[in-house]
Amino acid sequence: MPSVSELRDAFARFDANGDGFLSSDEVVGIFTRPGGGAPMTDADARAFVERHDKNGDGRLDLAEFAAALVVVQMEDHNPAVVR
Repeated sequence: MPSVSELRDAFARFDANGDGFLSSDEVVGIFTRPGGGAPMTDADARAFVERHDKNGDGRLDLAEFAAALVVVQMEDHNPAVVR
């Protein structure tokens, strides 16, 4: 798992407009580009935001993004975790 500093740096790089949130379009841009593994489909990337957007504002803040990464890592290491 990345450090807090690494997580903040990654979030800042992904936050294309610098507003402190990751919109669905920003997440799609991150997860659908090739490199570093199999890219997600557009629909899967949007579903990722919907799934992890806990306050329902249609975007991910740093805390939601960090929590999402923890969930994904847990699922990857434990296939019995319900998705």
